[in-house]
Amino acid sequence: MSEKRVVVSPSPEGLFDLVADKFVNRSHKILATTGQLRVVLTGGETLRHLLTAVSSHPSAGAVAWQHALWFLGDERFVEEKSAERNAQMVWESF
Repeated sequence: MSEKRVVVSPSPEGLFDLVADKFVNRSHKILATTGQLRVVLTGGETLRHLLTAVSSHPSAGAVAWQHALWFLGDERFVEEKSAERNAQMVWESF
């Protein structure tokens, strides 16, 4: 079992960059090993900032994202054409 640790970042941007780095690197490793990746996303400003950090990560282009399955979770009912939909935010972020 891996050792757990708490990471304290001096800024929100630094934390988003750190999480994006972990996500991109682990996604690449999982896809290289298994050929598939499943990701569940929720909404909110935290996700928006994280997706921006992921999309601008220097190694993001090397990840075979076309083999990833993306699922969106939302506790709200939001009309399909609403600007409040998480799907719209994800498309805009990437």
